[in-house]
Amino acid sequence: MDESAVEAVWRLTGGHPFFVTFVIRDVVHETMQQGWNHIQGKNLEALWPQIAEHLAAERFAVDWQSEREVLVAMAQAADDAPLAQRIGRSGTALLPRLLRKGLVVRSGRGEYQLYHPLFRSYVLGRA
Repeated sequence: MDESAVEAVWRLTGGHPFFVTFVIRDVVHETMQQGWNHIQGKNLEALWPQIAEHLAAERFAVDWQSEREVLVAMAQAADDAPLAQRIGRSGTALLPRLLRKGLVVRSGRGEYQLYHPLFRSYVLGRA
């Protein structure tokens, strides 16, 4: 794997250990399938849509019937908007469940955000 591929993995995953491992696993699998000896950044970029779909199916596909509206509102809102303004009173009631599932994290006193930019992209893509 050349330096541009390593940089692409870091940029796409934000350095999150789970996502780095997931992406590398898919890249190694595809490299073996294609018979490649080396992976470059351009190869990784070309594989990204396939990897992102696999990631969505394995990690992000959650039962989010009632949670969908809250997650979408959090993903779409400006970061500086107050939480209550972003998700409303009913959304605030769902926060303990979203925290237990690991879908949101505390970012400050009374403030929460989606746990990772890749999950935010997934939510926005399903909005």
